[in-house]
Amino acid sequence: HHHQHRPKKDSTIWKDASFLAKLSDPPPPSILHQIQKNPYKGGFEPANPNITPYHPRITYGSLPSDLIGTLAINCAGRIRIGARQYNHWFDGDGYVSVLGLDGKTNTATFTARYVPTKDYLAQEELMKSLKEEGNGDA
Repeated sequence: HHHQHRPKKDSTIWKDASFLAKLSDPPPPSILHQIQKNPYKGGFEPANPNITPYHPRITYGSLPSDLIGTLAINCAGRIRIGARQYNHWFDGDGYVSVLGLDGKTNTATFTARYVPTKDYLAQEELMKSLKEEGNGDA
C-alpha cells in the first residue's frame, strides 16, 4: 500500500497578515517570531478589549437538553503592552469571559471584557494620550 506524502500545511494564524492587522495590540517582531516558532505562546497575547455578546454556531451535534447554565472565567487578559511584558502573568489585567449554554434551545452565548479597575482605566487613558501624541507604544 502506497501512502502519498503531502507537504505539511502550516495553518498557524500567526503567519496570516490579515489576522495580525486586525489585532488591537499586535506583537512586535521579536515576540511574533517566538509565537511563530511556538504557537502556544499566542495564547498569552492580549485578549480583545470587549466582545459584544454573540451566539457561537454549534457545528457538530447538539447540547444535551438538560444542560442549561453559565460558565464565567476570570483570568489575565493582557500581560503585554507593546513590547513590554509584565513580570508575571498573574500581574495581568483581569478579563472575564462568559459562556451561556441552553440545551433546550440548543444555543450558546459568549461575551468577554476587561475588568475596569483603576489601574486598567489609567493605563488605557495613558495609551490613548500617547497615540494621540503620535508616540505609539507606552
